[in-house]
Amino acid sequence: QLIIAVIAAAVIGFFIGRLTGPDSGCQAGSPAGDAPLALTDSTKIPAAGAPAMGSETPKVIIVEFSDFQCPFCSRGAATIKQVVNSSKDTRLVFRHNPLSFHKQAFLAAEASLAANAQGKFWEMHDKLFANQKSLGREDLDRYAEQIGLDMRKFKADLDNHVHKAAIEADMKLAASLGARGTPAFFVNGQLISGAQPAEKFQAAIDAELAEVDRLLAAGSKREEVYAQRVEANFKAPAPKREAAADDANAVYKVPLGSSYAKGATDALVTIINFSEFECPFSGRVNPTLDKLIESYPGKVKVAFKHTPLPFHKNAKPAAVLALV
Repeated sequence: QLIIAVIAAAVIGFFIGRLTGPDSGCQAGSPAGDAPLALTDSTKIPAAGAPAMGSETPKVIIVEFSDFQCPFCSRGAATIKQVVNSSKDTRLVFRHNPLSFHKQAFLAAEASLAANAQGKFWEMHDKLFANQKSLGREDLDRYAEQIGLDMRKFKADLDNHVHKAAIEADMKLAASLGARGTPAFFVNGQLISGAQPAEKFQAAIDAELAEVDRLLAAGSKREEVYAQRVEANFKAPAPKREAAADDANAVYKVPLGSSYAKGATDALVTIINFSEFECPFSGRVNPTLDKLIESYPGKVKVAFKHTPLPFHKNAKPAAVLALV
């Protein structure tokens, strides 16, 4: 019996609510790389050279990797801005990680940096997240007009892909840090991934403020503490397994165990679906799996294995309920 492992779970979740409007307290962005922070930057998780808001002399820096087409990133934007705006010692740095299956995300990222070049990153940031289902080129031009950009320069930047290299550099950095999904946040180097409430961010910030104050009392300079805390907090991702030359044709033994299954009991082909109940992308695959059972009567079976992701707080209770 051939067992094919199909992994149908994932993509990151995040926070509550939609973005707030212009009165949310968000600072206007300045062009990336302009007036760099007076701090010793981290070589592992750089804070300079990207759009940012918050304190100019921070004790805590949050480096965010995000995607304008990701619904979870949209929900989290209001939360993280609220957290940063509530702390006089915190700074948010925005970096790009447009996921490959979000077809309009890369161009939206380019639009945000084109706006950033004119000092209006956060205005475009808000427009993009508030209009996630309308991120085509005409839409981006319309948003640029609405926030008062120089349209000739904006269109030239997009037409010539002026900011493509900067986005690709952010994506490469995200991959090197193990931030493969969005949103991902590094709080002084400590990774917080996915759908986390404001309270979790606040707890991490409070803990970092205590550590930074300890360093300052011991003689560290304020501009040095970010690099020091990243060095202490950041955990390098485990190296990826080297794929065999014929990995595309490899067959893995995945035991069925007591997993729930539907379809033919003596199926020639078993599809094992690693999934969870809070992930919308996991839900999308179910009609496809049902269609396979229907199209190959008596030949296909689908087994379900639970993989509740830690940042989906309702996924594990739902999995437990499903097993009752």
